[in-house]
Amino acid sequence: MSATSPRGCCRRKWRKWNRAAIDAAIATGERLDIPLPKKVPVAWIYLTAWMTKDQTIQFRNDVYDLDEQLLEATAEEAAFFNQATNHPLTAHLAQ
Repeated sequence: MSATSPRGCCRRKWRKWNRAAIDAAIATGERLDIPLPKKVPVAWIYLTAWMTKDQTIQFRNDVYDLDEQLLEATAEEAAFFNQATNHPLTAHLAQ
């Protein structure tokens, strides 16, 4: 793999970051900011409930208390749309 291939684009400039170096840096427990030459898209997905392939539903504790925020936002949205049926401009949507 070359240093310019998509998977190896950072190897030339950051050769010291092999698996052992990454593991050692993590083991220190210290924060280490490493600037990257290009932005890397990241998607963070936080789940407290999901279904496995065998259709078993899994639940975990919500350690970040994000479920409560989601429930509150959902309740506010539901209340908003429930009230929309009383408004003359949106009453037809409820029919």
